[in-house]
Amino acid sequence: MQLLERLRQPGGAGADFRFSDYPMHYFAAIQRRNQVNLERELEKIDITPIEWRVIGALHERGGLTVNDLTEITVFDRFKVSRSLNRLTERGLVTECQTDLDKRRKRSMLSDAGLEKFRAAVAIVSKVYLVNLDGVSEQELETLMRLLQRIKDNVQHVEKY
Repeated sequence: MQLLERLRQPGGAGADFRFSDYPMHYFAAIQRRNQVNLERELEKIDITPIEWRVIGALHERGGLTVNDLTEITVFDRFKVSRSLNRLTERGLVTECQTDLDKRRKRSMLSDAGLEKFRAAVAIVSKVYLVNLDGVSEQELETLMRLLQRIKDNVQHVEKY
């Protein structure tokens, strides 16, 4: 019986269920190992994977609030806020108040932050190339379309 068909059975896949048969297991395993690999490599330039995601998001999108960064980086607000504070203390990120709400601050990369981003991109690119070894451009495009579809699906919590 096919995997999706087994899930559609009354009560789910039942005794035949093996979590390693489904992509969610692989998503978690890939993400965990990728974090470990990135941590080891980014340590060489004194940043963490979460700090990488924060400076990457700031580079890509400009001035962002903590809530924006939480959404984009997919880390919890406490970790993002703590990382943002460390990056600010180190002069890699600057803060400014928003025009509409003086209590809300937006963060932006400083010149030093931009240099750190460039150094990190070189490292992250190497890690990603190793992760994607043997995957063709066409396969990667297909994978990205499928991942986007699954990401969109998990946003529909009302369906559960």
